[in-house]
Amino acid sequence: MTTETLTEWIRVTIDTPSDKTGEPYGASALGQAVAAVLAAHTWARVPVDRHPDPRPARLLIKAHKKRLADSGRRVKKSATVDLDGFTAMVQQCDTTTLRGLRDRLIAVWSIWSMPRRKEFAARVILDVVVVPRKGVRLFFASSKTDQAAEGEWVTMPRRHDLLDPVTAWTEYRDALAERGVTEGAVLRRIDRWDNVGDALSAESVNDILQALADKAGVLYDENGLKFTAHGARASGATIADENGASAAAIRKQGRWSPNSKVADGYIRPRDEWDGNAMAKIPTIPAQRTNTTEN
Repeated sequence: MTTETLTEWIRVTIDTPSDKTGEPYGASALGQAVAAVLAAHTWARVPVDRHPDPRPARLLIKAHKKRLADSGRRVKKSATVDLDGFTAMVQQCDTTTLRGLRDRLIAVWSIWSMPRRKEFAARVILDVVVVPRKGVRLFFASSKTDQAAEGEWVTMPRRHDLLDPVTAWTEYRDALAERGVTEGAVLRRIDRWDNVGDALSAESVNDILQALADKAGVLYDENGLKFTAHGARASGATIADENGASAAAIRKQGRWSPNSKVADGYIRPRDEWDGNAMAKIPTIPAQRTNTTEN
């Protein structure tokens, strides 16, 4: 694809409503489309000097994003949940059942590994390694920022509370093994009688998290935003930021590109009032006017 072809394709796509929503495509989706074209050229081993220049297309996307904002369209974000909220979600899981153990694992690992739901659903048992006295390591074979599929390990330190990622894994793993499941997908369909099925879908991961959040009373935040699996990823980033993690450490844990600004958008400061930049500025007593008539 030439630079001219890529630019024209983006121009036409900007003017073409989405079949799914009937609305114009958002800037994020268009940016991902450009990135996919560039990745396809890399996979096809096209020399770099023959790749299309994405800058003209990205300038069109930037202008499109401004037009959408000026027209009142806002980026849709999911609600986030704090540690107390995740603890409440875990408490909704009946860990005497295999289904409850699976749901607890989904809730706990959704914070500590900050996974994209599609990548989470794709994990297999061989991707998990328990490190004695340290925690658990989870291998992601590929991701949006690892198009070459070199793979990356994410570590989740052991804890001594309900949100311990090691306990969540080992108890679920052992329960699977008791039913003869020792390989294949980590997340499985499990019916009400604890019969084990095939791999869980990414959509089901979202459904389970939302069901737990609903039971725990944290499905919606104070602004009316609804919690989703994508919000769990943002929750992990926000919790890490609130507890002093560096930007570099957060990017590494969530497997964002080291220089990406995208990760910054996942951190949602919760204390927008008392923690506001202007909240601690001292007040100045108003000057009293002399209303006494002479």
